[in-house]
Amino acid sequence: MKKTFKLLGWSLGIVSTLGVALYFISSSAIVSEGSIDEKQVQPVKHNASNNEKKEENPFGGYIQQKDLTDKNFNDYIHYMSHQKIDADSKWGFYQITDERIDWLLEGLAKTLVNLEEEEKFKTILERWKEDDFSQIDKDHNLVYESRGEPTTGKATGILSETEERKYIQNTKEIMEE
Repeated sequence: MKKTFKLLGWSLGIVSTLGVALYFISSSAIVSEGSIDEKQVQPVKHNASNNEKKEENPFGGYIQQKDLTDKNFNDYIHYMSHQKIDADSKWGFYQITDERIDWLLEGLAKTLVNLEEEEKFKTILERWKEDDFSQIDKDHNLVYESRGEPTTGKATGILSETEERKYIQNTKEIMEE
């Protein structure tokens, strides 16, 4: 019985060795015939859209102007207005800059989305572009209400220049997702 198992073990070993040898011989034959040359093998190219480096927008995110929605405009205007308004509570902040205002105004023309509140956004942004923030508390409340937010964060006035500087110095901008 031991002899049978020994013979069976040797047979399996020989067959396995021959199988491995045949595999390597056939693999090298393919390469040696020139049908596959490692230098000619190119890596698989991924879909270009996955590898494109997306450019950051002025808010630190990657949404493009053509994709801006009512919600995006509401959020950006809302968070920028926090710099200048007085309210019981504020969530989120983007500093008001000419670059951001210009980018949003351009976005109104470039977006492929049908905006329901385009005129409202345009009026606010054009006024801000002229450095007219005399109604920024009303602008805040207008976009704030459009977002369906509770009244706890409603603007109650406009900050003085000193209060605004202090707010900017002590508040960190949010990171766009």
